[in-house]
Amino acid sequence: MSVFENLFLDMLHWLKFIILGECFFSFSKNRTLQKYILAVGVSISSSFVTIYLSMTGFSLFIYVLAVWLVFMLIYEEKRTRLLFVGVWSMFLISLLDAMAYTLFDAFINTSNIKEDFVANFWTQIFTVSFLLIVGWQLKRVGKGKLKSIGISYMILFTVLVVADAYVLIALGGAVIAMEQFTYDWNLRIAYIIVILGIFFQILLVLLLIVSRNESREKERVTQKYLENQIEHYRYLEHREAETKRFRHDLRSHMYVLQSYLQKKQYEEIEQHLTEMNGTMTAFEKNISVNNNIVDAILNKCDAECKKQGIQFTVKGYFPVSCDLSAYDLCTIFSNLLNNAQEAAQKGNEHRIFLGIRYNDDEIIFHFENDYAGEILIKDGKISTKKKDKEYHGMGLENVEKCVEKNKGFMHIQTENQRFIVKVRLYHTGGWDENSVSR
Repeated sequence: MSVFENLFLDMLHWLKFIILGECFFSFSKNRTLQKYILAVGVSISSSFVTIYLSMTGFSLFIYVLAVWLVFMLIYEEKRTRLLFVGVWSMFLISLLDAMAYTLFDAFINTSNIKEDFVANFWTQIFTVSFLLIVGWQLKRVGKGKLKSIGISYMILFTVLVVADAYVLIALGGAVIAMEQFTYDWNLRIAYIIVILGIFFQILLVLLLIVSRNESREKERVTQKYLENQIEHYRYLEHREAETKRFRHDLRSHMYVLQSYLQKKQYEEIEQHLTEMNGTMTAFEKNISVNNNIVDAILNKCDAECKKQGIQFTVKGYFPVSCDLSAYDLCTIFSNLLNNAQEAAQKGNEHRIFLGIRYNDDEIIFHFENDYAGEILIKDGKISTKKKDKEYHGMGLENVEKCVEKNKGFMHIQTENQRFIVKVRLYHTGGWDENSVSR
């Protein structure tokens, strides 16, 4: 093959790595044009090295290094993760290419087409198409969920692909050996069906692993939702018991006040009324935004903030008719408030603010909290290379997914050591003129 043909095939090969990074892992992209240009330069240079040096130990090292460099230039992830994914991707792509070539070879023998470039071209096209189909399905099932399935599942999936490749190669050798004695179309067609079935099996296994991980995550959020509800009901029971005790003692308080009044002991009356007012004020401190699950989360957060010395302020409320699911609201408020608490506790002024307002078709949430250190925001997302990610990064992907599900959007920014998250969600509950804005 000519240098141009080799370079063209290599560009198709590099496209597979981009598909894996974009669709399989949904890595955070670097928006710098210069780095994209450098990534293209690295890939082309690597292709020339492998073309002229064939597959020696040195060219293999250059190949691995080039994949890692391209990933680091395009994506903003931890270097160790990009190295692991890069090596894993090389191994996976090689196995898929081998199986795709076996499939094409079955057709070649049938149609008597023999040309190295043609075989490699259709092999690359088939593998790219397969990865695009799987990537599209992964995006649909759970965006970026392959990042969180765990090393054990990735190893299990890789072992499965290795086993499939071995079966195909061994079966292919057996088919060729049998055809030396007798050529059978049924045998050739059965072999092709087996190969296509194995590719379909790989797709289903990968989707099954991601779906199982998604179900576990939903189960965790649902458990948190139930815990918040139970905590809220316990809180309400405690308040109800306190209220009953106060009502039971109210008549005695009235007798005491009447006795003070008859004796003209006005200072004692004032002191007694002040104590009663303090007790009554405590009953009024329950946070209510007109939504049961959010009320539960906010009151739990408020109680924890009091213990941690954090000032927690809530303004606004939900519409009377709100069609947002309790699951989505639990995911959004639990994750954002947990992150806010962790950061505000380390901040200078220890403050958290939540504003809620709505109009005809949107509900807007405004979260603010103090933080210490430095947070780098790019294109409305936290840079994953900063240590401060531990305060705000956890759970943000789940929040983003719920926001997208409700046809909304989320914007993140920092201002004067204040971390600000604005969430807009679509709803059909209508508008109320008393909605509180900020």
